[in-house]
Amino acid sequence: MFKIYLLIAKQYQNLLSKFFFYLCFYVSSITFYLTYSVLDSPDFAKYYRYFEYYSGSISSVNLEQGHIYFFLNYLIVLLISNVYDWYSLNEVINLSVHTANSIIFLFGCLGLKKYLSKKYETKNIYLVLAILCFLPPAFELRMTFKPEILAFALLGWLFYYLKEFNIKKDAKSFLKFSIIFALL
Repeated sequence: MFKIYLLIAKQYQNLLSKFFFYLCFYVSSITFYLTYSVLDSPDFAKYYRYFEYYSGSISSVNLEQGHIYFFLNYLIVLLISNVYDWYSLNEVINLSVHTANSIIFLFGCLGLKKYLSKKYETKNIYLVLAILCFLPPAFELRMTFKPEILAFALLGWLFYYLKEFNIKKDAKSFLKFSIIFALL
């Protein structure tokens, strides 16, 4: 009977820590959106050229950054502008960049959770990820219009698939590792 109680208590702790992480993630995302405009971020005017390029206003970007991050943001701008057609362009861009950065950050947190799950308890991982949501480097990543957030998002997954390849020695894990490594 006591073992069943311990099992239920452990599951409840994992669920509670998971809920706490998602609550911290949500609160931090909403707080960032309500208190900071991405249009004020460093180099926004420089990187806005990608939006102009994708919309067909200019023929080339002439910047050294990759296109994945900026194209993802452009797609979210199109989606949000179709849903919220009464928003101004500045409001749409601000909301879409915050949304894209939050999604990418969450993807990175889930990659870190997956990588750390073999070595640490789930409840501890989620508590650390909840704290990560409020650290200054996470603020910077999520509140700027820069592709560096992709490095954070892919790093945990890269380590996870490298570990999987070292254990399983299968082509599927190697392919996933190679794709993420190429993106980084």
